[in-house]
Amino acid sequence: MKAIDRKFLDCPFYGVERMTAYLKMDLGYSVGEKRIRRLRSHIGPALMLGVPSISTTTTVVLVTPVFWSLQNFVSTKNN
Repeated sequence: MKAIDRKFLDCPFYGVERMTAYLKMDLGYSVGEKRIRRLRSHIGPALMLGVPSISTTTTVVLVTPVFWSLQNFVSTKNN
């Protein structure tokens, strides 16, 4: 599972067949496509795709342009 996670972070576009071939050829694990498919479904699509967390609260910062704050500004000194 850790090897799948590490490889998935490097190459998120790897499918089941390619991940199976990577684990068999490069790392020497004896796994089948069914096992990889089951482990990927165990990880869940939310973790694989990176869903934004909507449960956290965000603070809204209002940014006012500089010219709005300088509208009524009168310069009393020369440069």
